[in-house]
Amino acid sequence: YTRWVQIGAFNPYFRNHTGVNTKSSEPWAYGEEVLEIARNYINLRYKLLPYLYSTFYEATQNGQPVVRSLAINYAHDPNTYKYQNQFMFGNAFLVAAFAGSDVFGAVYLPKGKWYNLYSDELSTGNKETIGKLVNSKLPVFVKESSIIPMQSLIQNTTEQPTDTLNVHIYKGDVNNSFVYYEDDGESYNYEKGEFYKRTISYNAAAKSITFDKKEGSASSKFKQVRLYLHGFGDNASIKVGGKQASVKSEFVSFISPISKFDPTGTANPTEGSNTRTITLPNSSDKLVINY
Repeated sequence: YTRWVQIGAFNPYFRNHTGVNTKSSEPWAYGEEVLEIARNYINLRYKLLPYLYSTFYEATQNGQPVVRSLAINYAHDPNTYKYQNQFMFGNAFLVAAFAGSDVFGAVYLPKGKWYNLYSDELSTGNKETIGKLVNSKLPVFVKESSIIPMQSLIQNTTEQPTDTLNVHIYKGDVNNSFVYYEDDGESYNYEKGEFYKRTISYNAAAKSITFDKKEGSASSKFKQVRLYLHGFGDNASIKVGGKQASVKSEFVSFISPISKFDPTGTANPTEGSNTRTITLPNSSDKLVINY
């Protein structure tokens, strides 16, 4: 059950259900540990909605599916065809799906650098690794140079997040761009130009991150942008619009530790990484960040 919830969080259509006159299948029906694991991935899904909505927009423009076989992104790598349990969620995440009964699993990372989603541990691709699996975490990796917009935690899609868009950028050696997209999510007014679209670019050679001027007549629901710079180190000099930026350090964790359910024992540690952050007004004009 936990694996279905975890894998579902990285699928276009995320739901859990049961049938009439069958056993209950809500997360709390399987005990406290399963409830905590499910809550982690449901919460992560809600935070990822800006990334997911923008990826759906991409699908309407170029036909790229939200969930992609590795063969789509890495068609010329013959190794990718051997790992049918792995897929891309958008262009940033590589997800390795395993059964809950699996104790060890082989994960193949294609060419390039890959970050462990939970710890920011960096791995070099073009090789297979075999590791121990735990039911509390699904193996998920983030491709270098990825740009991932996220929001604060909400409890349903009618609830509004805070006014800050969290943009996670993972340092890499290749260039990348991401088209961020918003509309009202309800009407067809986007056909009349009532949308908010902005291309975010990462240039590894120029050591720059660029927010292009926004397109569309709508305003963003986010008044601020907070950049989370993964893998950039503590010593990088960061400038915004040519001026030195005020940079903070923040511990970033995408999932909460699972309880040990032992009142006399120690708690499980929180897994995450110290990440440099910059908070900026969400201006509609072009913005360049240099590092």
